[in-house]
Amino acid sequence: MTYTTPVLRHSRSDRIIHWMNALLWLLLSATGIALVDHPELAVFGEAYPAFVRSLVGGGATLLRLHITLGCLWAASFIIYAVVNGKGAAFFLRSVFTPQQGDMTWLARKSIQMTFGVSAAKRLGMRLDLPPQGYYNAGQRALAALIVLGCCAVAASGAVMALAPSVSAAEHPVFVACVPWALLVHHFSVGFIIAGLFIHIYMAAIAAEERPAFLSMLIGTVPAEYARNAHPLWIVAPGAGSQHTTAEGEAS
Repeated sequence: MTYTTPVLRHSRSDRIIHWMNALLWLLLSATGIALVDHPELAVFGEAYPAFVRSLVGGGATLLRLHITLGCLWAASFIIYAVVNGKGAAFFLRSVFTPQQGDMTWLARKSIQMTFGVSAAKRLGMRLDLPPQGYYNAGQRALAALIVLGCCAVAASGAVMALAPSVSAAEHPVFVACVPWALLVHHFSVGFIIAGLFIHIYMAAIAAEERPAFLSMLIGTVPAEYARNAHPLWIVAPGAGSQHTTAEGEAS
């Protein structure tokens, strides 16, 4: 198996949900920032919320659009789980299952990225990384935090979306939770966006992870990359395209 031999890493449904999630997060961020109509909290200045509201016909319409996009975002994961249940289960099981050597990998990778390989070697630091499976320790840690953050975003968003239709007299506890939901929503979104910047850098900009980024476009990675970066994933010669996030599902 040569370097150019492709190994299937992401099925069609994996790639679709990935880019749909990216598109919806972009739209949700754009509309969500425009909903914050406070001069001290305006990320892009006071002109941006006014501009976006003028495009869609006002703040009420913008809020409905944001809620609709949020519902589509949540629905896309439900559809993915129905279409590729094995892939969804494999992903969740992988990112939430600690593996031996995770802390060592994270510590040594952090040293590499902080000091650089040459400087770390001169300081006598060990740089050899424990072998990794389908996801490395950094990918799994970030993915787990983002999944939890997305759950918080969805739950808090649902509370805020339902708030106008809930009577304070009949459901005082629910109404009392709305300000907390707003805080959780904003904090979780900010945390996830920060994590996504790390994800974008590691996947699209870091040269050593370029094959992983391309796999989200074409579905495959070179066999040599798979063996070097994820040796516990490629454990047998000839396994090749039988390895997918759906454990064999190619949909």
